[in-house]
Amino acid sequence: MQFFKTLVILVSCISVALAYVAQDVHVSFPSTKGKTSVMIGKVQPKQGTDGTAPTTIAVDNPNEVIQVNFAIDSANKPFQNTLLVGLPNKNLEMTFEPEIKDNGKLSMYNYKIDLAKLDAALLQEASRSVEPIKATLILASSTAKPKENLFREILQLDLNFNVDHSDSSLVDKFSIKPEIHHIFHTEPKRVAKPIAVIFVAIIVITILSLIVTWLNSCAAAFNNIPTGINAVYFLGFIATIVGFEVIFARYYLGTSIFETLFSSLYLGAPGLLTSTKFLRSFGQTI
Repeated sequence: MQFFKTLVILVSCISVALAYVAQDVHVSFPSTKGKTSVMIGKVQPKQGTDGTAPTTIAVDNPNEVIQVNFAIDSANKPFQNTLLVGLPNKNLEMTFEPEIKDNGKLSMYNYKIDLAKLDAALLQEASRSVEPIKATLILASSTAKPKENLFREILQLDLNFNVDHSDSSLVDKFSIKPEIHHIFHTEPKRVAKPIAVIFVAIIVITILSLIVTWLNSCAAAFNNIPTGINAVYFLGFIATIVGFEVIFARYYLGTSIFETLFSSLYLGAPGLLTSTKFLRSFGQTI
């Protein structure tokens, strides 16, 4: 029994040793002379129920610069080193990256938070809701187990100074926006109807002129009408000509260019085949 207890303790120690642990975490105030640094101590991943409360710091100077410093084992550096500062409940957070200096077996991490450079919307919301600004430390890697990654709220900043609310454009910056309605493009402008009618009339006159020309040249004499399979090609030839005239007439009267192209494609393929065969057979009988 004693052996199993010792084994469990040993496994727990190894797990803690492999986890990301921030050592000697402390907060300093380089912009304010004489202000005492605040010691937080060791910060490690939560193991079970951890009731440790984050350190609260009152800030009286809107231009205060706050530095969060700690050390990490150089042999166990995390891939992600991030300090989130803001109001997580309001989805207002800013990301800070550290300055890292290697010092033998330890790597020193230094985060600098300049309150004067915090987003105005964040400061206004913190002042309006009387909620402290929270600092959450993230030390993690994709290769580490979830319980080995560090995600802890280590600091809370109580703002004891007046925040400028004169910029009203930030009031509704993060509020619920009105529903988006898609606006479709209007129909493209088409040619005036009288002009379209003129073009249609020109097409009709062209067709009639073509028929008259065929009759005068005896090309369309009734005794020359093909028979048999050539009659099918002849009807296809006539249908192709009339079909294209109808397609272009409909286009001039307002049909879209895409529908016109599709109609021309569907008519053009069989029309080209039947018309070619008819003209070849018709040329031999002239």
